[in-house]
Amino acid sequence: MDLNSFLITTTNEIPGIDLYYMDIVSEVVEGYDMDKLLKIMEEKAKSMKAIAIIGFRTTAIYDKNNIKLMGYGTAVKDVEGQWAVY
Repeated sequence: MDLNSFLITTTNEIPGIDLYYMDIVSEVVEGYDMDKLLKIMEEKAKSMKAIAIIGFRTTAIYDKNNIKLMGYGTAVKDVEGQWAVY
């Protein structure tokens, strides 16, 4: 996978790529700014050397008069041995 690309998907796999499950990534943002949420989650996952977040889900949180958006998923990286050439 291109090192400059990053994938966030609602599926639990990336077809054709063996994945190593790293950790759960979650974040909460004020309001309902999905772009901000995705950017923060991508930065967190990349700091762990992940190439993607799979199983991505969101939920709205109502806190009195405030609305918050929570996102969560599993940070993954590809199993490097699968790219060996013989």
